Amino acid sequence: MDIAKLETGDIILFGGSHGLMSRLIRYFDDAEYTHIGIIYKIEDIPFVLDMWKYGIELVPLSKRTAIYPKQLVLRRKIGEDSALEKSLFDSVKKHYLKHIISDWYDCIHIKYDYFLLLRIAIVKKLKIDFLGIGSKKRHICSELVQLYTDFFSSDYKDIKLITPQDFIRYKKNDFYIVD
Repeated sequence: MDIAKLETGDIILFGGSHGLMSRLIRYFDDAEYTHIGIIYKIEDIPFVLDMWKYGIELVPLSKRTAIYPKQLVLRRKIGEDSALEKSLFDSVKKHYLKHIISDWYDCIHIKYDYFLLLRIAIVKKLKIDFLGIGSKKRHICSELVQLYTDFFSSDYKDIKLITPQDFIRYKKNDFYIVD
């Protein structure tokens, strides 16, 4: 991954961790990627906005790549010939990211929902859904990214119980993989 090519608003998927949660997600979801976040550059330094065990975090990209040796970056497609369209989209994505970050301060109490992960695992592997598992006051990393992408794309809007791998499984027209 070429860090210089990363742009604010890129979606970054992480895989290859040997942690317990990552191993469980890989098993139950047949997933290569087990964590996901949004790139946010500050003075050309890439950070990741993501949901972690204590809630929403903005951390240096190097902190996540130290845990996850494999990464894949998705970027929203825009008109290649239109500088105006690119400029407008850059403004829109930065606006929504700032909105998410400012809401983060109001939602600092929101924690990671490990029980929702259990529910997703059961649904993905056994095709049985226990609706009471999980909390409406807690979230997982893929829900945070889905909230962000819903502002400007319908690719992932209707996916219930979304996982990081689903951003690859259900990638339609609005996103492409950055080389």
